[in-house]
Amino acid sequence: MATLVEDEFPYEKLEEGFTHIFYAAHCNADWLTMLYGEEGNVNSCNENFLHGFLRVPAIANIEDDEKRREVAVFHANRNDVNIFQPNRFTQMEGDITRCVLAPAPAVDDGVGVEFYAEKDQYFVVSNCPYADQQLPFPEARPNPVYVSVFDTGIKPEHPG
Repeated sequence: MATLVEDEFPYEKLEEGFTHIFYAAHCNADWLTMLYGEEGNVNSCNENFLHGFLRVPAIANIEDDEKRREVAVFHANRNDVNIFQPNRFTQMEGDITRCVLAPAPAVDDGVGVEFYAEKDQYFVVSNCPYADQQLPFPEARPNPVYVSVFDTGIKPEHPG
């Protein structure tokens, strides 16, 4: 549905073996509380995604409150791409694969990634509430996220 076109991430800032695009989980209030105790019981990307998905018209228009929340939670828990979150996958003893996350290096404003979407889509964007992960929790404050959408006029190729 979307193709990564350009990646401006400064790879030289990553530890060897790490990449920065991660197609999987994100932090949630439960994880933060486990890591930081009651001090960690604050906003998370999961909460941000949940609020964002509740604003998508197809979800917002579900009349049954319980069903609307169920659909929003389903999407908030499963459909994300973490960008600028250093990670690497390792094989542990017993053939268990584990993802190791690391604090993100400082990235200059204006650095980004570009996607080409072949059809109209909704994107829910969340900036990590702890932003500059080089600072101790909870001192870090989020940086703004900038999103630009352009109509390129390029039509997708259809197999003929």
